[in-house]
Amino acid sequence: MRLLMRCEHRTGATPEVDLQSVIRLHASLLGRLLVEGVRTGELRHDLPIEDSVWMLIGTVDIRVRQWHVGGVAFEPDLPRRLTDLLFSGVGR
Repeated sequence: MRLLMRCEHRTGATPEVDLQSVIRLHASLLGRLLVEGVRTGELRHDLPIEDSVWMLIGTVDIRVRQWHVGGVAFEPDLPRRLTDLLFSGVGR
């Protein structure tokens, strides 16, 4: 992971960030948000929390890499589209 960060930062230096800890923190916060949504009835009661967390994190990660490495710009409505896909799915 440090090698990946070094390549992405293009400075040659390894950043002082423990990326795994940052990812775990974001996953934990997102998981708590989804649990709260289940608790309040805004999300379905059988929602697979961990799978949903990693699906969203993985999707966002790929889009950020497309932008950072490939120069693919984000559309202004990207966050809404991604969360809509997560919460509404792709089925009919």
